[in-house]
Amino acid sequence: MDDEVLDVITKMYAEMQKGFSRVDKRFEQIDKRFDKVDERIDKLEKNLLRIEHEHGEKLSALFDGYKQNSEKLDILDKKADKLQNDMENLTMKTAYHDKRILELAERVGQ
Repeated sequence: MDDEVLDVITKMYAEMQKGFSRVDKRFEQIDKRFDKVDERIDKLEKNLLRIEHEHGEKLSALFDGYKQNSEKLDILDKKADKLQNDMENLTMKTAYHDKRILELAERVGQ
């Protein structure tokens, strides 16, 4: 009976070793897949950093251009306001001079 028990235990041990071997192989495959995933993540991180850097520079340049345009628009608005005031003054002076010319023409015509 001891031989039978020993044979059963030996067979069980052999089967367990086969099972462990299959599990080890699967873990190796999983490790390889994780390595590939890690490589892809590293590439993605590098690409993300590159894109952030490039776009950061572009956004900075765009902001600078926007700021310059805004400053120029402010200057042009001030010039337009001054021209509007000058035009209003000239319109008033022209109306005054037209009135004076008519008055003088009446005096000369009398």
